[in-house]
Amino acid sequence: MHVAGLVRRSAAAAFVCALLLLCACSRADAPADISMSVLPTISEPDDRPENRTVRVCVTELLADTDLLYLLRRQFEAQSDYRLELSENPDNVAVSVAQSGNADILLVQNGHTVQRFVSVGYGTECERWIRSSLVLAGPAGDPAQVRSAATAAEAMARIAGTSSAFVSRYDDSDVNRVETGLWSAAGVVIGNGRAWFKAARMEMVGSMELADSTDAYILCEKEPFLQHRDALHLQILLDGTEDLQTRFCIVPVSAEAVEGVNAQGAQAFLDWLQSPEAQSIYTSYGTDSYGCPIFELDKMEESQ
Repeated sequence: MHVAGLVRRSAAAAFVCALLLLCACSRADAPADISMSVLPTISEPDDRPENRTVRVCVTELLADTDLLYLLRRQFEAQSDYRLELSENPDNVAVSVAQSGNADILLVQNGHTVQRFVSVGYGTECERWIRSSLVLAGPAGDPAQVRSAATAAEAMARIAGTSSAFVSRYDDSDVNRVETGLWSAAGVVIGNGRAWFKAARMEMVGSMELADSTDAYILCEKEPFLQHRDALHLQILLDGTEDLQTRFCIVPVSAEAVEGVNAQGAQAFLDWLQSPEAQSIYTSYGTDSYGCPIFELDKMEESQ
C-alpha cells in the first residue's frame, strides 16, 4: 500500500508539472502586451457648433404672432442650434444688441435700424417680409375712412369729424406708427380732444375699448382677425403704403459687439431665406383667417 500510494503521488506531481510547463509555454508564445491591449474607440467627427444658442431679438409686431414659434420649431429640428427669443420694441431691440445680448434682430426696417447698421453694429439689413396694419371702426364709418386713399388721409378725416378714436398710447410699435400717421395728417394729439381716448393697454384690451365705444382704432391685422367674431368693429382700411410694416433681418456685428454668435446668426439667416422657410411665412394665416398675414418684401425692380 505504501508503494502504491507513492506511485499515485508521483503521478499526480508529474501531471501538475506538465500543466505548469504548458501554461508557461503559452505565456511565452503570446505577445507581451496582449493582456493590456484595448480595442481602439472610433469616434464620429463632431461637427456641431461650439455655441449652439442663437439669441434672436424680435420686434413686437412679429412677437404678437405665432410665426416665430413655427419657424423656431422647424429650424431647431433641422440644425444643431437652439433659438432664444426675446420681444422688444425696435428702439429697445437695438439697445439690447449693442449691449451684447442678441446675435440677430428681426425688426422693422426703419430709421432706427438703418442707423444701427450704418454705424457698424449690424452687418446688414436684409429685407425680409411685410405685413399691413389696419384701421378698424364702426360699420357706419362716420369719418368715411373706407374711401381714403391713405391712412394719413383717414386720420385727418377722423380728427376733422371728431369721431371717437382709441389709441394704445403705450409707446408700442403700433403706437409709434400711429403717432407718425397723426403727424403726416397734420393733427396734433393732446389733452382737450374729447374724441381721442388713450387706452394705455395692449392690443386686445384696446380693441375691446374701441368696440364698446364705437371708436376707430389702428391695430395689427392678426389680433383683429383672431377676435373678429367677438367684435362689432370692421376693417375699413388695409394695405395702403403708409400702413405697410416692413421687416428685415439684421445680424449683429461680432467685430463691434463682444460675445456675438456670428456663426449661429448666419445659419439662421441662411435658413430664413430658404424656400422651405419662405413657404411657412408666406402661407401663415391662410388656414386660420382665409388670407396670408405676410408676404415677401422684395426689392422694387429698377425702371
